[in-house]
Amino acid sequence: MSVVAVRNYKDKIIIGADSQVTRGAHLKENLTKLFIDEKTYIWGTAGSASEMISYQIFLKTRHPASSELKDIREHFIEFIAFMSEMDGVLDMQNDYILIFDNKVFLVQSDLFIREIVEGGFESIGIGWQQANMGFYLGHNVEETLNAVCNLDIYCGLPLLLKEIKKD
Repeated sequence: MSVVAVRNYKDKIIIGADSQVTRGAHLKENLTKLFIDEKTYIWGTAGSASEMISYQIFLKTRHPASSELKDIREHFIEFIAFMSEMDGVLDMQNDYILIFDNKVFLVQSDLFIREIVEGGFESIGIGWQQANMGFYLGHNVEETLNAVCNLDIYCGLPLLLKEIKKD
């Protein structure tokens, strides 16, 4: 389980994620859920580890054509086709937060995609409700994620945080 959260400020974007992965009722370990690409394509995901790995492989050869909503949607439709070719999976299970060309997007498993505009925030994963409440109350990404990790047994430290300065 996991929590990934982002806040879009006027001059910067901050994204963060916890690092706990829980398998079954008895095993937990640390794993990164936030990925930083050389081309300023930053993303985090919550859900299946196998889908996360498939998306990493997919990104080795494909990126969205642009940061327009239609191109982000087409990118994830292509990802579903890629997963289908690889192992017969016909739909996404994970939710994603991605930053591309200084724009922030929420991508849900049902292909509901929306841009998180300046001043906005969003969270995905098991702790999304607590995280969004923290944002609503004015907390920053680190404070919000620390609170979620203290309140939810399926989220854990350490945090990975990334700040992107806007041009």
